[in-house]
Amino acid sequence: MGIPLYGVLDMLNQGIGQEIALAASRIIGHGVLITDAEGVVLGCYDLKRIGSLHEASLPVMKSRKPAFLDEQACKVYKGTRYGVTFPIELGNEVVGSVGITGRLEEVSQYGQLIQMFVEVFLKERLEQNLSQLRDRDRYNLLLEITAFHAGGADEENILLHAKALGFDLSVPRAAIMVEIQEENSASARPENMPGSRPDISAIVERVFSERENIYIPLSINRIMIFAVLGAHESERDVKSTVQRRGGELLEMFARSGVCAKAGAGSLATDLVTLRQSYYDAYQAMMICRWTGEPGRLVYIKDSHLERLVFNISSEAYTSFYKDNLQALVRQKDGDELLRVILVWCETKFNATESSQRLHIHKNTLSYRINRIQKISGLDLKNFKEATALYIAVTLYYLKPRGYMALPEP
Repeated sequence: MGIPLYGVLDMLNQGIGQEIALAASRIIGHGVLITDAEGVVLGCYDLKRIGSLHEASLPVMKSRKPAFLDEQACKVYKGTRYGVTFPIELGNEVVGSVGITGRLEEVSQYGQLIQMFVEVFLKERLEQNLSQLRDRDRYNLLLEITAFHAGGADEENILLHAKALGFDLSVPRAAIMVEIQEENSASARPENMPGSRPDISAIVERVFSERENIYIPLSINRIMIFAVLGAHESERDVKSTVQRRGGELLEMFARSGVCAKAGAGSLATDLVTLRQSYYDAYQAMMICRWTGEPGRLVYIKDSHLERLVFNISSEAYTSFYKDNLQALVRQKDGDELLRVILVWCETKFNATESSQRLHIHKNTLSYRINRIQKISGLDLKNFKEATALYIAVTLYYLKPRGYMALPEP
């Protein structure tokens, strides 16, 4: 990829030139200045020279060859002091120059070193800026997708925006949302320095390397991938593909010392289904956060009850919570009581199996079931009332802080 000259000039004009000049000056103990492609000083150890013309840089940049400037040259070129000047090149473009002030026998040994330092610094900063711009463009595309409704007049604009970024939104995809929970300091990090955070983007792009995969960082600990699928995959194939590809990503995270969980949405082939797949992936990730071990991926269509629970209205849940669940939650052993509700229902009201899973005596189980009825007003031995409690507890754990609506990205 070519180096965009405007991007380098923008960086230099935004204070990077001064940052480079001061850093280089400290490294070698001699004054360093940085100019743009017109010879104007953008960074210098001597602040008075910023904005002035460094005339000796012009022939250096034109010839792409360094110049060693003695006192005679200083009389010829305006705004010049004795020393050495090198061109700054990125790709095939000359983007500026770097000058070092001092006697030739002292500074000539630093010329190429500082030239390389400046070029590497600029290249890395430019790549970082371009990556941030790319992420912002993709995030804005995601905002447009999640705000879209069927029949909306903006459909063509969204498709054109995606095309400008290199994506065809009619290609089959499924959303995968990953939540990075913590770094496992005990894990080996063969590719990273001890204590350093792995490059999340590099890991994602290594697994999802196809051009049509859309990778979008959502926050410091959450990422979204619209993963490309085969052209004629069935729903069963979709499940297999997202579990395999998502599993590869989670495994690679684990090898890099990162604990993560993921949720995968359903098949998408247009804006409407792409939007739904995003929300499906979010729901699946929240389900995985509650039920799954680190390194696990939940596919939304494997979570029938939880999927229905997510679509209970805020008003209905809040009313039930206040009437029947809140008092249980506020008990000192509230978590234990909620666990009893879940296990009791999942074992089909089997006292023996429930007490074994809870690691308590049957008498203790019976005592807690009676307490739950007394506090909540609902009987766990009544199928409908027990089911209502089970759904409410499930929703309580799936949606932190009481009730949490589906987010915009």
